[in-house]
Amino acid sequence: MHWKSQIQQIEGNSYLFLFFQLHFVLDRQARRTAGSSYSPELKCWKIPDTPENRLIWRIPLESEDRGTNQQETSYSILEQVYSFSEFMRYRNYSANTQKTYSDCLQFFLEYYPKIHPKNLKQSDIIRFMDEMVIKKGHSISYQNQLTNAIKLYFDKILNLPMLTQTILRPRTERHLPNVLSKAEVKALLEGIGNLKHKAMLSLIYGCGLRAGELISLKLIDINSSTRQLKIVQAKGKKDRYVPISEKLLNLLRDYFRAYKPITYLFEGQKAGTTYDPRSLQNVMKKALLNAKIQRDATLHTLRHSFATHLLDAGTDIRYIQVILGHNSTRTTEIYTHVSSRSHFLPV
Repeated sequence: MHWKSQIQQIEGNSYLFLFFQLHFVLDRQARRTAGSSYSPELKCWKIPDTPENRLIWRIPLESEDRGTNQQETSYSILEQVYSFSEFMRYRNYSANTQKTYSDCLQFFLEYYPKIHPKNLKQSDIIRFMDEMVIKKGHSISYQNQLTNAIKLYFDKILNLPMLTQTILRPRTERHLPNVLSKAEVKALLEGIGNLKHKAMLSLIYGCGLRAGELISLKLIDINSSTRQLKIVQAKGKKDRYVPISEKLLNLLRDYFRAYKPITYLFEGQKAGTTYDPRSLQNVMKKALLNAKIQRDATLHTLRHSFATHLLDAGTDIRYIQVILGHNSTRTTEIYTHVSSRSHFLPV
């Protein structure tokens, strides 16, 4: 078992007190349980003692024969998802992938709550995709995530790769990226009064970074003498170097003198911790409002704008590919469709 439980009576009502080390799967399950609450003093979750909750957390009912060892023989969706997440953690999948795939697997398993996954057929998977994904209008991107999670689970956890081998993926959609003009980017950055916020968004645009790459940047990743940033273990578990202008370096020097970060370049409220991704998104939203930019734009729009503006300036697409960390120029070529100069690779 990955958690401990205690049953207590409070004012005539029965509650389950759940103790476990911090883990996103268990924490999420406790949070989504109706009537749950967390006790910082006891460092545990309190949830109503119901037959449904006992089944989820594999706690025997009072009427059950303890000698049957029901906890060891019953099927638990929660434990399947937990084991799946631990497998991904050991295999060094990114934290976002662990959470996304775990959510996808739980969504799938809850569609067949009384059938052990080993007893499911390929037709059951197709039926789930049709009823819960296609008919409900979920995006192709989400359908692909579900497919990836289900395939990985059956292949590596249940050792049943043949069951999902012929499951087809949806046809991919092609969307052109949203891009801000140079004037819009200038208005966006110049309208930011907070030095830290300005430095963060300026770095995303000026170096073409992903939001996660910015948050993960450490002080030791900046080389002012060579004017380079080292992006460590980015998407695809790859390192890369990106150039940084002297103007951006001067902005970072001003920021460093004002905020004095310890480990990460941009730290959260507590020294030595990473900046909260949601807070970074809010910084972008506020900057858009201040600049009166009403078009849809996100943090990733700044990265798209960076690449497009380089292409507009005549920069070789292969160089842009390296800076962005793309595996192939085929990925980078999408910017030729939004570039004002319409650069294309030679045939």
